[in-house]
Amino acid sequence: MTPFLQFRMWARGGPPAERALTGTVGALVIVLVLWALIPTSSHSSNVAAGGSSAIGPAAGGASGAQQPGSLGGATSAVAGGGSATAAPGSGAPAAVGGGAASSGESGPVGGPVAAGPVGAPSGPQCPQGATDKGVTADSITVGVVIVDLGQLNPALGIPTFQDQQKLYTALFDFYNKQGGVQCRKLVPKFYQDNVTDPSAEHATCLQIEQDGVFAVLNNLDNPQEFNCVSQRHVPDVFYTSPHTPTMHQYAPFVLAAPPDYDRLIKDYVVGAQQLGLLTGKKIGILEQTCYAEENTDIETDLAAIGFPSNKLSRYNYGCLTTATDTPDQDQSAALQFQRDGVNVVLATQRGAVTGFAQSAQNQGYRPKYVIMNDQLMSLIADNSTPPPSSFDGAVAITTDAEGSSNTPGSQPSPATLECTKQTAALGFPPPDDQHRLAGQLYGSGCDVTKIFVAAASHAPTLERTSLARGLAAAGALDLSYPGGPMHVTDPNVPTGGQSWRPAQWYSACTCWKVTDLRWRPGA
Repeated sequence: MTPFLQFRMWARGGPPAERALTGTVGALVIVLVLWALIPTSSHSSNVAAGGSSAIGPAAGGASGAQQPGSLGGATSAVAGGGSATAAPGSGAPAAVGGGAASSGESGPVGGPVAAGPVGAPSGPQCPQGATDKGVTADSITVGVVIVDLGQLNPALGIPTFQDQQKLYTALFDFYNKQGGVQCRKLVPKFYQDNVTDPSAEHATCLQIEQDGVFAVLNNLDNPQEFNCVSQRHVPDVFYTSPHTPTMHQYAPFVLAAPPDYDRLIKDYVVGAQQLGLLTGKKIGILEQTCYAEENTDIETDLAAIGFPSNKLSRYNYGCLTTATDTPDQDQSAALQFQRDGVNVVLATQRGAVTGFAQSAQNQGYRPKYVIMNDQLMSLIADNSTPPPSSFDGAVAITTDAEGSSNTPGSQPSPATLECTKQTAALGFPPPDDQHRLAGQLYGSGCDVTKIFVAAASHAPTLERTSLARGLAAAGALDLSYPGGPMHVTDPNVPTGGQSWRPAQWYSACTCWKVTDLRWRPGA
């Protein structure tokens, strides 16, 4: 997310008869399981500068671009190249663990996260220094990968390729009106991606390398291609959580809006403990083998807070790369946990949670659920078949803004308001509509673009190896919904999610609500 397609969640938790779709649609479930919408074909186009409305990173940090000017209207020009076309709840929720919902959103304990002004970060005028592939004296070419499933896009709630391209074009236009990055115009190069064809993902990766773009927005999603772009020493701004071992292996070419999994899992476990959800419990973990380090992380973090191995029950779904979890698996897991006396269920195999909950309810077993939000909150909220009634009251530990749009007293962040202006100018849904996937994808587009601009504006040189240092120098960033506050201080860990807070599932509104609006410091 990741990972939050309504289709993916339906495919995992919907009625069995409906889940018997064609092989093509089944393949989508696999590829889209991390909330990502990926890159694949070699089709591309370049978009030149124009103007648009307000999206921009916070000020602060080291060297950067020009001081932003005033906002302008939305116009865009399309220039040469490639076959891709460019066309312009009710009531306050109960607090989890005794915390009360505040009257508004505040920053993390120990200091607020700065929203920052609209526009590119301030800094010296036209800094000089070494440059890299994709950089000329007056431009920086950035790859943008966009899913394109043709007629399936609207059926799945995914914006068309053309609409997604319009948004990124408008975002690049805005930054160019503010002076671009280090006095250079940003030029996007778009890549169409049919995610039903895994081999095409590798072809897209090779095309990106051949094209020599400076960096890429959005990551590939299949396990075998997840790190293909960064593996080729092209910086990749992920919109799903990167896996920590490979993030370090391919450093400094992996950046991300959400946290990497090591920190995500630690916040998950520590947050659940701080909220009093784990005391004296026998814990069941729904595990998977695609990324075995996640299972190791969660068990290590549980042991660190007093839950040794003999107090855990584990059910492993394997690596679900060719099918979703099956009713038989869900039933076996529920029977095992019930037999072992499990009363709190955690998961690293997020896709199986609602299927497990349905099977558990069918056999009269009702444990409590605490989920890790690697886009699972959106997967559940976007599902056309809501989770069973026994899931009511499930708690999420989240590092992003999910649930805030349904929470009384919560106000949209400045970046969310800015992104909403941008989408509204194009006639698109707002980013904080939890039940409309398109809006959330547009919000993610605002975020990855903002992160890249902040990193490149503060990079000591326009070299690919400098982006992570630039992001650490940029200071606090206010991201649009669904992103949360971001403040990278270590260039070795250039990912977001420095804060967390709890949310809770309400069956009455089929929605999440934040139960304590305060951001708490993360790992």
